[in-house]
Amino acid sequence: MTSTPHQAHLSKKIVIFHPTSRFDAFLQNQRKKLLRLCIKLLKKRGSYPNFWILFDEPICRDILLNGFYEKELLYGMQHLAKNRKGIAIDVGANIGNHTIFFSQCFPQVISFEPAPENCGLIRANLYLNGINNVTLIEKGLGEKNATLTLANNDPTNTNNGFSISQSAENTYTQGNRQATVVRGDDELKDMEFSNGISIIKIDVEGMEPQVLYGLTKTIQKYQPIIFWEAFDHDSANESVKVLKNMGYEYFYHMTTTHSKNSFANKLHNSFGKSTYLIPLNECAKLDGMNVAVMNPI
Repeated sequence: MTSTPHQAHLSKKIVIFHPTSRFDAFLQNQRKKLLRLCIKLLKKRGSYPNFWILFDEPICRDILLNGFYEKELLYGMQHLAKNRKGIAIDVGANIGNHTIFFSQCFPQVISFEPAPENCGLIRANLYLNGINNVTLIEKGLGEKNATLTLANNDPTNTNNGFSISQSAENTYTQGNRQATVVRGDDELKDMEFSNGISIIKIDVEGMEPQVLYGLTKTIQKYQPIIFWEAFDHDSANESVKVLKNMGYEYFYHMTTTHSKNSFANKLHNSFGKSTYLIPLNECAKLDGMNVAVMNPI
């Protein structure tokens, strides 16, 4: 049986596009093998929550590898609040790392995050884990209503710092994004917390004192444990002054640093990390979370 000219034409192999070199194809195959191995290793990290993350972002990489970002500090915060039955407030929630951890430890979590792209990831992560005891408020907190400008324009970095202008308006616009900054006391005044507020965590890229001012009435009423970020004593002492005016007397720094010697510290941490609590004025390096309480720990 002879083939028709049309059938003979179809039997030929015709290269219509050749996008990949042999070396690129080899690399692609090796990447697939490496990716399969990495996925197997990541599945061994434990029964941690699932996260939608940005792969190249430092916080997200830590979540991917360890289950949570700053996991040891989170467990330390949980331990300090173990005898408290109230809610947790997360100011500067980022993509929800602390919020999701707190949702496992406290009956309710109220999270504040002004960056729209971060809020989208928080909502996705809450849905992904079936979490329903978190209230996300897509606003930032401050001492007063203000126009804010994003200091960070890198879409692969979720740490968004802000600068305050003198405008009386309370929204900022950058590109097509808008956010609102309000006083925490005003936002929480109509909410009732029958068992009080256990903790307030604040990580807002240098605006911690302003957030504390805006939460004065709430803090004085419920006297929660305050956790806040500051990486030098001058910045930390700005918040200490505010908290002392509210009646707080005891201040600590929570860290995973075991030794002042970096090599000794890395060697120690290779066998497992612990969390330490040091009086704030005795701590030479601030690399974790600062802590304020009414009574000594």
